[in-house]
Amino acid sequence: MTKEDNLKRYQPLDDRPSMTVYAGTNGAGKSELTKILKHRNPDIVVIDADEIAKSYSHLPKNRADFAAGREAVKLVRQCIEEGKSFSIETTLGGKNVLNQMQLAKKSGFSINLYYVGLDSVDLHIDRVAQRVAKGGHHIPEEDIRRRYVTSLENLPQAIRLADRSFLFDNSNVYQIQAEVYRGQIRYQAPPSEITSWAKNVLKDWHNIQSEIHKDLQAEQSTLRNLLGEAKRKLYELESPLRDMQQLERLEARQADLNKRYDMMQPKGIFEKLRQPNRTDLQKLSDERNAVQKQIDTTRQRIPGPKEMAGIRTMITSTSSFIEILDRALKECTKQVMAVGNQISQRDLKQTMSRVQSHEISSSIEMDR
Repeated sequence: MTKEDNLKRYQPLDDRPSMTVYAGTNGAGKSELTKILKHRNPDIVVIDADEIAKSYSHLPKNRADFAAGREAVKLVRQCIEEGKSFSIETTLGGKNVLNQMQLAKKSGFSINLYYVGLDSVDLHIDRVAQRVAKGGHHIPEEDIRRRYVTSLENLPQAIRLADRSFLFDNSNVYQIQAEVYRGQIRYQAPPSEITSWAKNVLKDWHNIQSEIHKDLQAEQSTLRNLLGEAKRKLYELESPLRDMQQLERLEARQADLNKRYDMMQPKGIFEKLRQPNRTDLQKLSDERNAVQKQIDTTRQRIPGPKEMAGIRTMITSTSSFIEILDRALKECTKQVMAVGNQISQRDLKQTMSRVQSHEISSSIEMDR
């Protein structure tokens, strides 16, 4: 990973290139959501394997799909390498997109996940059939059923990798089920409005959130270590500057000693014969010699002008990196605390609920 990738990785989320993932089993309505949200970032590179497949219409469908998939993977890798914001559509039925999300995250991208689900797998099958009737492409029913299961199984890991996650149900119209920001639930639909598939995902939220909390704590530790290393490096880089400051102080001291030495020199013939300041002059002379030795030693440690210019550039770069790391550490620490507080509050509610249930059970037993 290059230094530029490191810098991107620790910039505020809105200052980084982004990877936007539109996910959901076939027929969920990913493409429509992509069109609805595209205005937010019209310059983003849209990678759509279905659209790419149209350019291979001269090939049999299975070969066209394979070629389009391979080209989509190539485009994703290219966008990550070039630091370009992009979006992809996926059923999330396999691990490939999870690997791409992980690679993008390591390369300094912010990850946005929009997951669209329907109330049942049969509704997915019906939606695909309706699409085929209008001239759309066919997906075998067994593939839809398989992807419906694996897509929801992979969703928790996708939420863990994403910085922002939005879960939509599209059984009737697009209805947000939950919004997650780096482990914090920012919004959750009322219980009466949460569909079964979203309820199952959120039911396992305790494990997902705990894993995200661990990820944030690991990132916090990494940032602390990087910040410490960067500060040590800066201290070493600034050594010549400290030597230059020391040299200025020594030269000022030398000028003062020379002035005092000159002032104490005998002025007339009688002073020259008597030498009234001989002892003080000797002390000043010894001190001047000692200071001169320090000046010579310090000058030897100071690099030449060309090397010094390079060091100053490195100091500026390292100082900027320290500012970025410090800002990132503060933000990460805030997130660790926020997620930790949510976990603690949820655990407390569960404990209180168990205590109340136990008290009710005990009361019933006593009444008997």
